[in-house]
Amino acid sequence: MSEFQLYEFRRIDTPLSKKEKEEVNSWSSRTEATDWEARFTYAYSDFRQDEEKALIDYFDAMYYMANWGALRLMFKFPKELVDLKHLQKYDSFNDDEFGTSLKIYQQKKWVIIDIYSHEEERGFWIDEDDSYLDQFLSLRNDILQQDYRLLFSVWLQIIAEKYEMLKFDPNAKLNLPKSIPANFIPPNLKKANSALSSFNKLFEFKQDWIKTARRFSPSIDVKKVQIDWLPGIQSLSSKQKDAYLLRLVEGDKKVEMDLKIELNKLQTSKQNLPTTNEAMSLDEMLIAFGMKKPESKATQTKEETKKKKKKTASKDKKKKPESKKKKAEEKTKTRTKKTASETNVQQSSQQQAKYKEDILRNIKIDLKRGYAHAYAKAVMHLKQFLEEASNEAEKQEILNFVADIKENHTRKRSLIERLKNAGL
Repeated sequence: MSEFQLYEFRRIDTPLSKKEKEEVNSWSSRTEATDWEARFTYAYSDFRQDEEKALIDYFDAMYYMANWGALRLMFKFPKELVDLKHLQKYDSFNDDEFGTSLKIYQQKKWVIIDIYSHEEERGFWIDEDDSYLDQFLSLRNDILQQDYRLLFSVWLQIIAEKYEMLKFDPNAKLNLPKSIPANFIPPNLKKANSALSSFNKLFEFKQDWIKTARRFSPSIDVKKVQIDWLPGIQSLSSKQKDAYLLRLVEGDKKVEMDLKIELNKLQTSKQNLPTTNEAMSLDEMLIAFGMKKPESKATQTKEETKKKKKKTASKDKKKKPESKKKKAEEKTKTRTKKTASETNVQQSSQQQAKYKEDILRNIKIDLKRGYAHAYAKAVMHLKQFLEEASNEAEKQEILNFVADIKENHTRKRSLIERLKNAGL
């Protein structure tokens, strides 16, 4: 399958000027920008502009799609129309080349939301004559109306992907948030609109996590919580109102956005959203979602007993002079301990072998299913097992395992390259 990439840019608030269209058209001889959009397709090369800069300087939305499994959706907002502090609660960056990430930040006078997802096992047939961005444009307006279901869905997918990594390594550092702020789970997850449903389907988000989250999301009448602009409008002077009305009848496409910015500055327009969730820890949320089992009382008691024993042992440092009888007893105890130690070493070796067997089995499963982070974790563990091999037979076992991976996944160029760079 040959490589194919599609870039779609859309202007929403105001049309492109003649000068802006000329600049956008200069980016490619195969593109003819309209007042509202521009499309770029590539089969053997790449988009020569910086997508972020193109969005900030000329457009309001951008959609990228590559037939090897990469997707990107970006929105731009006037900073006066959104609550950046609240939006950034959903920010969750992923520095791996695979998986999902969500960046929310301010650039100049704009707030940018950047959603990226890459699964190598996910391939697309892309029709260069179709518009894929159209189906997602209403999500931008949802965010302007303080509907954060899109952002929560992306954040939840990132948590699910990180949690999936525990299959590779139970001790992996996942860099998960410790707490979930109040009103973080948005209302109306049960009533996903067509744009959000299309997004979750195309990006292949984990539906079991989303379905579970719906139980904690109240259903509300959107009309009853829409922003009340009337107090702000009433506070405007007659001169200001006349100026906005004149721009409106003259066909100024920017008048709506400018008026909303003006009203937001007055801080008189409010949207009274209901409380959804109380503040909680991430563990509490995962337990509530059924994704993690609560710690049993027996386990808690065991941990407490261990702590007490350690505390007692640390206090008992001074020893009394020993008699000959006690010394003989100590020698017997030492021999017993030595035997027990040898048994423990044997048990430890068995546990390590079982651990390695489980990891290798999970590597096979996750590479086959194309889970996010599978490549990085596979290379990390294989390299570790090879370095820790105590004899030639163990070393050869890992090398044979790597050879099988290369033979069964020949089309996964990124995986083969990672193995090569790691010296495997």
